[in-house]
Amino acid sequence: MSLIVVALAQVAFAQAPAQVLPAPTPVVTSPLLLEEVLLAVDSHFPLLLAAEQERQIASGRQLAANGAFDNVLKSRYGHSPEEASYPYNRFDFQLEQATGFGGMSYYSGYRVSNGVFPIYDDKNKTADGGEFRGGIAMPLAKDNAIDRRRANVAQAVIDRQIAEPVIRRQRLDAFRAAGRAYWAWVAAGKRLAITRKLLAIAEDRDRGIAIRVEQGAMAAIERTDNRQTVADRQGRLVTAERRFQEATFNLSLYLRDAVGRPVLVSIDRLPEKLPDFVQFDPARVGEALAVAFQYRPEIERLRLAREKLAVELRWAENQTLPGVNALVNAAQDIGAGSKTLDRTTLELAVAVDLPIQRRDARGRALAAQGQILQVAAQERYAGDQIAAEVRDVLSALEQAYELRTRAEERRNYAAQVEEGERRKFLAGQSTILLLNLRELATFDASLTVVDAEWEYFRALVDYRAVLGLDR
Repeated sequence: MSLIVVALAQVAFAQAPAQVLPAPTPVVTSPLLLEEVLLAVDSHFPLLLAAEQERQIASGRQLAANGAFDNVLKSRYGHSPEEASYPYNRFDFQLEQATGFGGMSYYSGYRVSNGVFPIYDDKNKTADGGEFRGGIAMPLAKDNAIDRRRANVAQAVIDRQIAEPVIRRQRLDAFRAAGRAYWAWVAAGKRLAITRKLLAIAEDRDRGIAIRVEQGAMAAIERTDNRQTVADRQGRLVTAERRFQEATFNLSLYLRDAVGRPVLVSIDRLPEKLPDFVQFDPARVGEALAVAFQYRPEIERLRLAREKLAVELRWAENQTLPGVNALVNAAQDIGAGSKTLDRTTLELAVAVDLPIQRRDARGRALAAQGQILQVAAQERYAGDQIAAEVRDVLSALEQAYELRTRAEERRNYAAQVEEGERRKFLAGQSTILLLNLRELATFDASLTVVDAEWEYFRALVDYRAVLGLDR
């Protein structure tokens, strides 16, 4: 036990700030309820906080996709020294912009040069005031309805929408695990309390037997038999304590304080009264299915994944079209200069680019179609799986309720038999062996009740998760 305490202290010290120690956690004595655990999960559970970063990740990817439409500024400066055959200075810059309107892009720029240029490079000459230019490129077939830039943006938008069902799935899993851990802790605490009570009965009886042995009213072997019972129950207590410690450690993963540190809760906070047990009507399976199909995130995630693939298919099919681009380019020199340089130019052109086989585009379209069919099949299976899970968890709730009812009946009968055996023992008509057997029968029946309660509340936690209901 001391090693465990030391290890926990080392972990707590490692998690504390290096310079400023956090304020001590106040001691809480009120019963620990499930709502408190779920609140801690909602606020401080690391895996849930990590899942919520999906929003920022998706937003970052969407911003990156929109970056394809950023303005692009290009510039260049060239210089040839006086010692060269053709000394010159040349400066050129251009601003380019892609748009989402029909795949159109445009540019505008300015350049100015002076010096001597070879006759084959005469196009680099400008008038004294330089040259202004601009142009537009417009795809007429391929890249008109959709291009890679717009496809990436559309898919990034869908990815941002997909982040929400992904986060909801993580929330459901976190609350489900926390709920199970809580009820496992409650069950382990009740088992520990029952085991302590069983040991206390044997220890109290041992003190009474010791007095009767000293008075000569009972044989010493009877106390020896009872001491054996005490030792057996002490061993059971060790097992119960270990089981409760394990449940406490597991619960601490979800129960956290105001700064997010795990909290090891004591048995003193074990709730005295459990929530009411409700018998679920199997005939309400249709209602439960409607809720599950409305709130379970898997269906929405797969639907969005199919929409994302549909965008890819649209782009791939568009790439099978011929690349026909309308081009408009214009330039104007200004300032003093020779007539050959003081010029206005205007160009109208059509550029055609078409791969003959088009295997790349056709292959991408074929792959996208297969992926869409694949996701559609997964969607159908997800619906079938949700329906099966709803029916299964309703069956589990029904059986758990019935099991608890039968377990309580058994415990009540065992307690009655034990009480009768105890009266016979006090009247000298029974033995410690028989009384011990009756007490153990009541003990086992009580643990069966605890296990049945655990099964019921675990099924109730699963029921909410299966229906897609979080906190």
